[in-house]
Amino acid sequence: MSDRDPLQTAESREQLFEMIFTHIPGAVRYTCHTYQRSLTQSEFEDICHDVIILLFENDYRRLRTFKQKSSVKTWIYAIARRHLRRQLRETNLTISLEDIASDSLVCRPRQENAVLSGERWKIIHTTISQWPKRSQSLLALSVAGFSDIEISNLLGIKADTVRKHRFDLIKKLRELFRNKSV
Repeated sequence: MSDRDPLQTAESREQLFEMIFTHIPGAVRYTCHTYQRSLTQSEFEDICHDVIILLFENDYRRLRTFKQKSSVKTWIYAIARRHLRRQLRETNLTISLEDIASDSLVCRPRQENAVLSGERWKIIHTTISQWPKRSQSLLALSVAGFSDIEISNLLGIKADTVRKHRFDLIKKLRELFRNKSV
């Protein structure tokens, strides 16, 4: 389509609506993930409905802005992102601890996530530094992207041994994550 109105004919209007409606839930979900916002199902549905209303209000003003210079998915994501950002600004972000349900999923603030991430890396680094040098080398080479055969040649062991040792190291790291809630 060129600069003509995509909503002129009923057929083009139906096609555009169909394309848009399939992307709204995904755009809202991705936007919530971007802003680290967890929602209940009803809140999610409300935001989807708000985005639909935004598209239809004022004689389809926002729908008329779609000139197909980007994909429908990208365009809907931009609308959902702006709507959620505006909604977050308008709502009071302070939440009383009494208002939080004990079974709700509460996202941690970014600073707390950064601190926890740093603590996790320290625990992982401390654990790995206690491993034998050969295990540390094998893990470092695997992370660096070397193949099993290349690692076996560098360390002077069989490729099957490399696979087995890597499996054992990953198993140790998984146990560390389970036991220490890293």
